[in-house]
Amino acid sequence: MTSWSGAASLMSYAGFSAASRGGGGGFGTFALSGARTALVVGDVAGQGIYAATTLGQIQTAVHSLAALDLEPDELLARLNDTAISLAQERAVLPAGDPMPLTGSCAYAVYDPLAQTCTIALAGHPPPVIAHPDGSTEIPHLPSGPPLGSDEGPPFAAGTVRVTDGSILAFHTSSLLTTSQSPQTLQRVLAHTDRPLRDLCDDVLYRLGNDTRHSDVILLLARTHPFPADQVAA
Repeated sequence: MTSWSGAASLMSYAGFSAASRGGGGGFGTFALSGARTALVVGDVAGQGIYAATTLGQIQTAVHSLAALDLEPDELLARLNDTAISLAQERAVLPAGDPMPLTGSCAYAVYDPLAQTCTIALAGHPPPVIAHPDGSTEIPHLPSGPPLGSDEGPPFAAGTVRVTDGSILAFHTSSLLTTSQSPQTLQRVLAHTDRPLRDLCDDVLYRLGNDTRHSDVILLLARTHPFPADQVAA
């Protein structure tokens, strides 16, 4: 597991990544042009050196593609091409990891001027959004195929409006076991006035489970609009 670190100018964020017996995952935020912030959470199947190497290559590809200022859906499409190429390279190596190269990713861009968040998913669960009034929602977003797949619908992005102080909660599917529901996560996040680190700890306490077989990742980000006195039209 790794943190895809960077700078987030108009967002405060916190996250945790709990290791397990297989798979690999990473999360992080980094600054984009126009005062925007990118958020990414992803994981890859497999274990050991193969999963760690693949995750590092995917991480590098995300940063390189983000620097091109691509829309989230276009970025995932190109990232998927990278994953397919990596899978083809792995296929000619001596057998060592029996699991195919597949992965999931959520890539989002927060715009503090428009107060919107544009999100694209590659085989990944949608985020939970907690609003300052205590309401929560799981937005209906188009979901593309997992990374490494050459079949399935094309990647698409959805845009949601977020007000000042809203919390975006991106996570891997392994955060919730079969006996847990997203509503548990929503109930914890409804208290948006709490520090993000406390919310992370509360989620880990309520949803903690030692039987998961992949990394457990949660990334929380609190949104802030661009100061009105620093905007000219």
